Amino acid sequence: PEPARDLSSVARNFIKGRVPIHSSIVLAASAIAALAAPANAQWRVGPGAVHTTLSAGGRYDDNISLTSSNRKGTWVSAYGAGLNYATEQAKNEIKLDYKLLYLKYDRGSGQGFDRTLQHSAGAAFAHHFSEDTSLELKDSFSRSRDPAVSETTSLSLHNDNEASGLIQAMLGVRVYSNLAFSHRLYSYVDPQAAASQNRQEFRVTPRLGYRIRDEVRPF
Repeated sequence: PEPARDLSSVARNFIKGRVPIHSSIVLAASAIAALAAPANAQWRVGPGAVHTTLSAGGRYDDNISLTSSNRKGTWVSAYGAGLNYATEQAKNEIKLDYKLLYLKYDRGSGQGFDRTLQHSAGAAFAHHFSEDTSLELKDSFSRSRDPAVSETTSLSLHNDNEASGLIQAMLGVRVYSNLAFSHRLYSYVDPQAAASQNRQEFRVTPRLGYRIRDEVRPF
């Protein structure tokens, strides 16, 4: 029998683009399938719970090649499996999730590309200092070659990571203020795409608002 492969080594090689897509599908799907059966199962882990999900769906793309002429339409089948973890504490909330999506195109894009894997992961933390003051921190990452989320016509493999935060406090019974901030990094693997498309975005948004609360009145 073939000796077992080191999963950490496989993960590093996949990130560098050295693992064929069919090997990635088998390894990732096998690992998740072992935990995701039955679908939507739940396990208690410490103060929270681990959930598994399985999904199937599709969409229609009328210009899969991203061209202005000789457009090609295709149906895209999507099969996914995921894991997520969430705590259930009063003051602190933690959420972690990972999803593997296998996309199959009924008609190729004309560039030797008819299927792909899409990876996405996220982490979120929230702390409630009091009933009216809170802090939220989030990070989301995706790795994809899907034309629907690509910005180039070369269908280049790219990474997208966004880190964000929100500080919110009530200034009165209904008046509140918050400060939202984020950093987003686009990173393409192909050197030509990277030269023109790699970039960072920074955002800081202060807000002052008035909150309308529902009132329950007995009749």
